[in-house]
Amino acid sequence: MQTNISSTTMSILVTGGTGVVGRQVVKSLEQRNPNVNIKVGGRDQNKCNQLGFGKNSSFTRFDYLDSTTWEKSLEGVDRVFLIALPMDPTPEKSLGPFIEKCKERKLKKIVVLSVIDAERVPLVKIEQMVQSSGLTFVILRPPFFSENLSEGFMKHDIEQGIIRVPVGDHSVNWISTHDIGECASIVLMENKFDGRTIEITGPKPINFMELSDVISKSVGKQIKFEDIKPQEYKKCLMDRGLSESSANYLNELFTAAREDKLSKCTKGVNEITGHDPRSFEQFAKETFSNTTSGSCTSKPVM
Repeated sequence: MQTNISSTTMSILVTGGTGVVGRQVVKSLEQRNPNVNIKVGGRDQNKCNQLGFGKNSSFTRFDYLDSTTWEKSLEGVDRVFLIALPMDPTPEKSLGPFIEKCKERKLKKIVVLSVIDAERVPLVKIEQMVQSSGLTFVILRPPFFSENLSEGFMKHDIEQGIIRVPVGDHSVNWISTHDIGECASIVLMENKFDGRTIEITGPKPINFMELSDVISKSVGKQIKFEDIKPQEYKKCLMDRGLSESSANYLNELFTAAREDKLSKCTKGVNEITGHDPRSFEQFAKETFSNTTSGSCTSKPVM
């Protein structure tokens, strides 16, 4: 669906543009108006080339930790989609100076991808910095990404056939990055959501026993669920190579889940896009496939 907004001079930088969320933002922007100039910010041009973006989407080397990449990335840009480094314990240090650069250039808008219950995690500091920047902003707060199970920090669990997390029988609401990308593209290009913080979720929460059953049916083999203690989960994550700060970050999210702060349902996706979000069942069916060996494979995010 194409938007009717005039975009003659609109140029958008999508940070993390080759990542699981960023690529969906780029593709949704292209679908809404193929004439919009999109800069795909990232560190790997080959990865960008493989994603097959349209002719008005071009790669620009961008790294929050390398300020020499900012000037060229922002050249001609009037809007930015801002996503933090994964599980960054101090996002104010990595993103703060870049937000200041956006202020200097007097951008028309910044759209920030945050998280539901952001007050619990360091991302709230980025929300506060953008809110006090004087720039027009929109903040999107999703819960867990469904794609965490196929491409993110829980992919290992699916491959091993057992999901081991400290959540008990509490439910979590999951949202597909397809819906996040569509919401982000709309609030970047339209003005009626400016100045708002909007919680965007999937249609209903699901507990991990139900989740493992849904994935089992799609994968073609049993995926078990085991509830474990937070300290055991932290050790498992660090044994896989995650830093202690990243393990603590994920543990904090599951603390929020155990307090039922990630189970809420909102109408945010419907309000922004005009349609309901994808269900978890739809995500699982589209993403996981059966193989002759009964192993779990994930299809590319499209």
